[in-house]
Amino acid sequence: MAPTSVDPDEHAFWPFLISRGRTVTYRVVVAPDFLCEARLTGVLWDLAGGEPTGPGQARCRVVSSARTGDFVIMFRVLLADSVAHTTLGTPGRDEHGRLIPVITGTVERGNTFVPETRAGVLDEGYNYCLPALRTFWNADRAVPPQPARAFHSARRAGAALAWEELPAYRVPYDDAGRGAPDHDSGERDTATEPEVGGAGGGPPSDRSPRHHRGRQIAAGLVAGAAAGWAAITRRNGK
Repeated sequence: MAPTSVDPDEHAFWPFLISRGRTVTYRVVVAPDFLCEARLTGVLWDLAGGEPTGPGQARCRVVSSARTGDFVIMFRVLLADSVAHTTLGTPGRDEHGRLIPVITGTVERGNTFVPETRAGVLDEGYNYCLPALRTFWNADRAVPPQPARAFHSARRAGAALAWEELPAYRVPYDDAGRGAPDHDSGERDTATEPEVGGAGGGPPSDRSPRHHRGRQIAAGLVAGAAAGWAAITRRNGK
């Protein structure tokens, strides 16, 4: 139903979706157009994820951003063996035979989560993203996030959801004076984005990008060098 000024239950929502291909790692496949324009789509990567959500469950998080204004992320983590995924005609498994998680949800602008939001809002956003997911899975290559415009939906449509409210988050270093990090690749960038653990800490696997592994290796080399120097010092002191 088209939004009207006399329907108080019609609200604007932006869909988003995160997944991986058979060989390509996790990507933000679809993202709200305003996050694409601000080059902050990677924030979705870090703040939406975790273990698969059960039937009737969903997660949400309020995000503060000086660049885009505040917004609320609402999402579910599904596995590719659900009926909706198998209709895509793609394997839904990675190169190791594991089921591919799909993080799908909607974004609402504002600084307050409304717990009365029901499954219809998430379902509509998910259906919007299905063609892009099909294209991504079939191509199995890295692509920039597809910008999504807002759709209007009744907040109380569909089944009720049990919401897990995750801690609020403020995007760092995104004010106009500092410049926004470039997240248009849709791939997680730990150099400019927060490390967020727990239920909303990014996709449930593949959480060690190449540059992150490089940091771990570098830290190990530094620690090893320090230990070796300490041993030499102890020997020389005897």
